[in-house]
Order: sequence, then C-alpha cells, then structure tokens
Amino acid sequence: MQLISRSLRGRTFLIQFLEIMQEFGAEIPWLEPLQNVAYATNAVYVRDRLLRAFGCQDSSEVTPYQFVTSDESREYVGGIVHFAQTPEVFVDRENQGIAEHLAHEDFHYISCLQVRGVWRGQGQGSELMRRALAAILRTHPRVWGVASSFQLLPWYASFGGRIWSPRHNADNLWIVSWQRESTENKSPLVF
Repeated sequence: MQLISRSLRGRTFLIQFLEIMQEFGAEIPWLEPLQNVAYATNAVYVRDRLLRAFGCQDSSEVTPYQFVTSDESREYVGGIVHFAQTPEVFVDRENQGIAEHLAHEDFHYISCLQVRGVWRGQGQGSELMRRALAAILRTHPRVWGVASSFQLLPWYASFGGRIWSPRHNADNLWIVSWQRESTENKSPLVF
C-alpha cells in the first residue's frame, strides 16, 4: 500500500470525495452544503465548491491523502483530509473553546478518515492512520480531529492522541490532538 497526497483538482480526489460523502455526508454538519455536488464529475467545480464551503482562500489549505494499492491500478483503499483550519463548529461551549484554543496554538485539522467497505477489517484503517499522521506531522507538527464515537478514543490514543473533550458533552464528539513528539512516545488517554 502507498500513501499519496493529492490535489483537489484531479479525478482521483473525486473518487475520495464520493466515498467521503457516502460515509459522512449525513453525519458531518459541515459537509451538508456539499450534498448536491457529491456526484459531480467536474473536478474544478468540486474543488471550488469545497473551498467556498470551508472558507478557504486556495487549494493549498486542503490536502487529501489517499491510501492506494501498490499495483499499476492504484486502487483507492481509503483516505484522510488535512485542513489548515477547521470547518467544525461545536454546540458545546467547552468543545468550541478547545477548538479555538487549538487554532490559536496553530494546530491544523484532520478529518474524514475512511476505508472503503471492501478493505475494512484488514488493518487498513490503522495503517492509514499511522502513515497519514507521520506524513502530516512532518510538515505540520500539531494536528487535531474529532472522534464521533466514544469507543474509538482508545484507538486514537494508541496513535499518541490526547483526548481534550469531556466524556459527556452536548456534541457527543471528542476532540483528539496529536503532536510530533506524542506519536513517538504513545501518550495515555487524557480527559
């Protein structure tokens, strides 16, 4: 398997975007404005709508990472998206305060970690997360994301993640962050 960073311009991102919308389109509120472009075939149109929806100035603020097979076909296995800034908005004031604090501390944002159904249950998600974190943290030493299930917190912690959100919060989402040093010395769960 290979981890490849992609631009928002090509057909390869359209494949990832369709997979993201199928898995998260109904669950992630900031994806809602993009529902009607999920099946668009014009990559430039999708890129422009995506950037506008996230309030980004240019495509350098969003980097899709794709996990693909090593063969000639380079079949899409899964991916994750890295943002310079978060599109997340929280209802819970504590979560919103944490997000603002992380933004102030120059943490970047990662989201939409997903593995295609046919590749699930084979450890691909763990390998994707490990490689993507390593690649992203090489250039941006601090990132954060959101866990949508409390049961996933130990999994994220196994990659050195620090849990910021309280166990019970109005969003039912948990903010997790990583720093270059923490992934090297796997930190324990912290609430």
